[in-house]
This record gives sequence, C-alpha cells and structure tokens, in this order.
Amino acid sequence: MIDRVAYAGIGALFGALIGAACWWLYGLAHSLQYEGPGIDPSLLHWVKPFGAVFALIGFILRDKAGDVVGHLFGAIFNFEADRDQTNLPVWLAVLVLAFIAALIWFQFYR
Repeated sequence: MIDRVAYAGIGALFGALIGAACWWLYGLAHSLQYEGPGIDPSLLHWVKPFGAVFALIGFILRDKAGDVVGHLFGAIFNFEADRDQTNLPVWLAVLVLAFIAALIWFQFYR
C-alpha cells in the first residue's frame, strides 16, 4: 500500500506539471496551435484537477503511470509542433480527458 501512495504522490506531482503546462498553453492562450482567447487564466483550476487525476492514475497503475505521463507530454508536444505522432491509445486518452472534464465540471458547477 505504501508503494501505491508513493506512486500517487509522484503522479500528483507530474499531473500538476502537466496542468501548469496546459494552463500556460491553453489557459493563457500561448499555444502555437490554439487561436483564440485564453480558456481559463486561473492556475489552480488547471493544476488541481490534473494533479488529482494523475494521483489516481498513479495509485491504480503504479509504475505504468509514468507511461501515461510520458504519452501525454508527447501528445502536447506533438500537438504544439503540429505533428500527429501520438502513441497514446485512443481509449486511454478519452478516459483521461473525460475524467479531467468531469473534475473541472464538478469544481465549477456544483
């Protein structure tokens, strides 16, 4: 159980980093591919859900959570570089994005 909690902490840390990257790119509209106004300028609205989701992923998947983090960083980089070379399985991407969307929705509309 201690190893699961440790992986959850590591997942939360990397989830927070991904949330900060998404906040910078899409929340403040600094993305090379996204053209339009910033989605949400509040850093905590990005960091908390991503941290929570990746803490859960770390708790469940343990050392395989690093693969999810790496694939997501790669997906963000490939999107910004305008390349379509992601290796993240579609079902996993849909599951993660649906979970993050649900967390954000419950945070704002409860």
